[in-house]
Amino acid sequence: MTKAEFCLLDRAFSGYVPLHIAFLECLQDFSRAGAVQLFLKLFASRDVLVLMGRDLPRIQGPKFFDRLDQFDFFFIPDEKQIEGALSSPDQPEFDLVYAMGPSGARRWEEHMKPSWDKYVRHRTKQIRRESGPFKYDWLCEEVLEGPRELLEWVLTEFFPAGVRMAGTEKWTECSPWLVSYWKTLPHATRVAFFTVGYAPPVEKQFYKWVDFLWSFTNPQPFEDPK
Repeated sequence: MTKAEFCLLDRAFSGYVPLHIAFLECLQDFSRAGAVQLFLKLFASRDVLVLMGRDLPRIQGPKFFDRLDQFDFFFIPDEKQIEGALSSPDQPEFDLVYAMGPSGARRWEEHMKPSWDKYVRHRTKQIRRESGPFKYDWLCEEVLEGPRELLEWVLTEFFPAGVRMAGTEKWTECSPWLVSYWKTLPHATRVAFFTVGYAPPVEKQFYKWVDFLWSFTNPQPFEDPK
């Protein structure tokens, strides 16, 4: 897998990607014509699946790959449509979005060698601006999903007392566990809680936290694009 191919697949790991955004973020070294050809290659191999942005609500739900036969709106755009998506994404007829495809998921896992038993999914949502002693801080709801023992360690290591609001933790079980829209595992634990300020604190733990979130992978070397 080349670095450019990986970037396009990795962007689809957790969400659906507009073509023009993928072009800007992953193919800076490509000409427009070269990018079109790479997109065509990935579309033809079903590494990624293309649909119109207006159809995104129709694919929500678990077990995405198991439901592919139910969808009639995936298609392979031609060069003119891809060019339009890269140059005129604000036009409705060129609002092209892609999702991870079965072949792309296999290639992503072959390259990243994930250990899913070490994976922690993290989501955060800003709730409101607090008054009183927290008037300069954001109050956020944090949600972590993964193996319970690992979550307990994460709370101690990255969300200690003073950052995490003690007593707000709510533990639940997820069976099955929707890791991403295209990946489902049998089980995980979820813990939701509130924090004050940015968590983990940027000046102390933030970069260590980012490294931890990707420590479940073991990326392989990229191929020479030739």
